[in-house]
Amino acid sequence: MKKILWALLLGATALFTACNPDDTTKEGGDEVPPSSRLEIAINENFLTSTSVTVYVYPEDKTEAYWFGILALSEVDAAGGVDNVVAAAIGSNPLLNSYKGVQGGTISGLTPATDYVAMAVCVDSRGTTGPVEHLQFRTLDPKPESDIVLAPIVAMLDYYGNAYGTGYKNYYLQLGARSGSSDVAVLCVDYLVAPTATSGVGTFEVDNSKSYASASIVGGGTGSMGVYGTYYALLDKDGNTKKMNFVTGGTMTISVEGDAYTIACDFTDVNGTKIKAEYSGVVEYSDLSSQMFAVPSVAAPYESLYSFSTAARLAKGSLRPFNL
Repeated sequence: MKKILWALLLGATALFTACNPDDTTKEGGDEVPPSSRLEIAINENFLTSTSVTVYVYPEDKTEAYWFGILALSEVDAAGGVDNVVAAAIGSNPLLNSYKGVQGGTISGLTPATDYVAMAVCVDSRGTTGPVEHLQFRTLDPKPESDIVLAPIVAMLDYYGNAYGTGYKNYYLQLGARSGSSDVAVLCVDYLVAPTATSGVGTFEVDNSKSYASASIVGGGTGSMGVYGTYYALLDKDGNTKKMNFVTGGTMTISVEGDAYTIACDFTDVNGTKIKAEYSGVVEYSDLSSQMFAVPSVAAPYESLYSFSTAARLAKGSLRPFNL
């Protein structure tokens, strides 16, 4: 899938240590099903409108387990926790498994939303123990100051008819420095008319998910992870410090010769204003033949700090619980 910055479920990879994918539980030379239980604990003192601090305590620290978080609405749509776990584990059960006590803060959640944290012991055959789950709700949003970017890097990728509706898809990334070492990134997922010959014009945010109009795709999280348009703040190591999903506003792009002029005036789900203005050269890529390419929010970060592709992928700014 294109533009999948997060995996199926949200998590905190940087704070969880994965086990060896070849690990199995053996008894007398034969693999036995996992049997131990897990306890999921949430630190209410660190629960916010967009993040949660969660820990997993296994009964048997030698057994591998899978962990993930998904919005309750997505769990219900999938038919329940068991169906979510079965789909997440898939054909390589131990690829994203963990051992021992693990925990950390998971960010990028939607305010005032019910979520389900899930954990289950698993072996290499996909056999699971009892599924444990814990429901929680993020806090109501708190107003924050307007976000104003002064981009120094601009990238525009063309994906052709990526959404299958005939409308041509572009993906704009604006990168700016924030403070002494942080990097701010504004990612804009937008569509132009089937007859359009470029990505210039004025566009409004559309949250309908119809992908059938010349418009900007509103941001959010779903069963396939993060989608659409959003702002992200990264630290010097490429870790995400905050994320704001764009749900309203406009963007205007014009070009004269090689010089682009871009003006974004957005609002996020909490009503926070997100503004950016850029004039200059834009790095353009035609990726219409790469329908499964995965643009990364770390791309402008790589340009600002001259990271190699391998280093960028290793640091991966938005890769919690890769499934």
